[in-house]
Amino acid sequence: MKKKIVKLRNGRILDRKLIRKLGAEAELGYDLSRAKRVILREGRPAHGEPAGESPRIASRIPELVYLAATKRAKAEGRTVSEVLRALLTEYAVGRKALGRLGRGSRT
Repeated sequence: MKKKIVKLRNGRILDRKLIRKLGAEAELGYDLSRAKRVILREGRPAHGEPAGESPRIASRIPELVYLAATKRAKAEGRTVSEVLRALLTEYAVGRKALGRLGRGSRT
């Protein structure tokens, strides 16, 4: 079984030596009133960035729009997620590639 390398937020690798040190520190006891919350999970890498996490965005769209987008993306050799990232990036930088998409009534 291949060992998984775990990196801490600061980039330090969690190895046996560090685990022993943290364990010994824990045995002495902590003042939990001064503790900071730390999320110990490995985040997904940011798309197009060397490091960091990619925030997940959830949204609802009409089923027919989803089906059409899925069909077109597949025909173009892309995923719907790739298309959405490209569209959102264009929107974020102020380009008007979206035209009237996203405007109008909510369905």
